Amino acid sequence: MGHFIVRIKVKGTVEESDVAAQKAFLGALTKEKRLVLAGTLPETPGQGMAIVRASTLDEARALYSNAPLIKRDLIDWTISELNVTFGLAALEAN
Repeated sequence: MGHFIVRIKVKGTVEESDVAAQKAFLGALTKEKRLVLAGTLPETPGQGMAIVRASTLDEARALYSNAPLIKRDLIDWTISELNVTFGLAALEAN
């Protein structure tokens, strides 16, 4: 299974209910062992990232496109494959 990095940038007004829905989505991905990590970037307000596990880029894109913030068109996002060469994820792959 590969790793894919999702970069997000808020473009709309995010309400507390949107944050709660996004957290529930990320919690479900975590339980499915699909979400490696997710968080905001404190030095660049309104931006964040996530790393997800999937078999292909298309699968990762389809998986993350279900995020509530994406469905409500509140964030711009990109996704790309991450070639993991070092770190815990690299050790787990071997």
